[in-house]
Amino acid sequence: MSNLSKKDFEAYFGKNSLYSEEDKKKFFNRVNKTSRKRHLIPQLLTAALLLGFLAIGISLIKDGSLLLTPGDKSSHELEIELEEMYSLAEIEKYYEDLTPGLARASELGLVTNINKTIPIKDGYKIHIDRIWYTSEDIHMYYSIELPGRRTTFQDGIPTISNIQILEDPDAQYQELNFDTYDIHAVTFNNRIYDHVALPPLLNDDLEPISKLEELVAVKLTAALPNEDYYELDEVQIPINYDQGNESKISTPIDETIPFPGGTINLHTFEMGTTKNRMYGTVELEDDINILNGDGTIDIGGDNPLISLYFYNEDPDSNTIIMESEAFNQVPDDITITINNIHLYGNDSYQFSIDISELNDSATLPRKDMRQKITEIKDTTIFLDRASYTEDGLQFTIVYEAKKENQPIELASYSINEYLGEESADFPNLITARNNNGDIGKVLGGSIAEGIFSQTYLKSFAESSEYIDVTMENLLYLVRVDESVNIKLINE
Repeated sequence: MSNLSKKDFEAYFGKNSLYSEEDKKKFFNRVNKTSRKRHLIPQLLTAALLLGFLAIGISLIKDGSLLLTPGDKSSHELEIELEEMYSLAEIEKYYEDLTPGLARASELGLVTNINKTIPIKDGYKIHIDRIWYTSEDIHMYYSIELPGRRTTFQDGIPTISNIQILEDPDAQYQELNFDTYDIHAVTFNNRIYDHVALPPLLNDDLEPISKLEELVAVKLTAALPNEDYYELDEVQIPINYDQGNESKISTPIDETIPFPGGTINLHTFEMGTTKNRMYGTVELEDDINILNGDGTIDIGGDNPLISLYFYNEDPDSNTIIMESEAFNQVPDDITITINNIHLYGNDSYQFSIDISELNDSATLPRKDMRQKITEIKDTTIFLDRASYTEDGLQFTIVYEAKKENQPIELASYSINEYLGEESADFPNLITARNNNGDIGKVLGGSIAEGIFSQTYLKSFAESSEYIDVTMENLLYLVRVDESVNIKLINE
């Protein structure tokens, strides 16, 4: 999902948007708080446009991750301070938190120690420490030796900017060329400790390889401060991977979680080295479908809650799959809490836009329409704005629940454009049809909690007298907040 800057935000709404600067600021801040989901349901060909707006300039927060924050300095005047660790044990804990499952994978012998050093220049050296090859990622843990001890850096942090795994002469796998972007660095003594996750190697059929035990040829590009890049000599790295060794321990479950309008039945908890999965079924009322849901796993002690996400791979089936990050240590029991579920059925609403009542927003002051459309699921639906912009016809819909945190309310995310009959069963399916019977093409859109905006081509609006907008298969949120405790099999 792309992140848009404030400049992109302004470009989307247009210079002559009906939105006042205060409205834009509120919308910008509201969107920035919207959480994003990892998974996309394969059947949804059009995903929601979640806007994660980032401001200008970068600074480093305490966990060593880079964030964009407002600032006046140019990129060549930035001072970045990395979190300092005080022992190798702290480094290990940092890596375990960064890549859950690492501790257990090490115990199972799935992590390969490399201990290879590659000089860069002037006392800078790369140390490839170890590799954890999984079915989903190739985790490479490395450190960069510095000419002297330091935690503050000017004009960039020394890092690996590109990794190239050369094609296998025996054609077991194809070449991989990967630019690294995320920096998760900390310091200890005179080294920066970092990590990069690469996609798995593919065979000639473009499928991930399932087994590899040999030396692979690797070329690295190092980036030093002041945008200095250095292509390093090729090195041989041992890869020892067998997908069959990725341990999965299954625990039978017989638990039922009720919620308004249905129940979740949990059948199996599968503890893996890279990811945990839980399998179950959901019982719903007729003509109701599940899109996804979320929750947490509590493994006890002082450990933080682990996020849980679940989805329905096949809308024609009631089977659900729940996923979470892997455990570093195997707990004796866990508490699973289901927080929310997103369902959709046959609810719909419609409104019309009289094009003759619209003027170009450049000629209008700020104007609130606040036209109530209807009420569904104890949620009032408003047509908040409709206007021309330099980009097209834009309108905004607002959902307002009657009560805060009520059990059921409409959900404004996952807005799907009508693409023909193949999209007829999508949730939150929006269609704009004019008096000529033409269906409008979406130019862009924005969503946040309780609000979404759509923009259609200006030519579509200008060729219309009126436009009927229909929203079908309305998505709604059900708050569950139910927990079950499960004893795990750990052998």
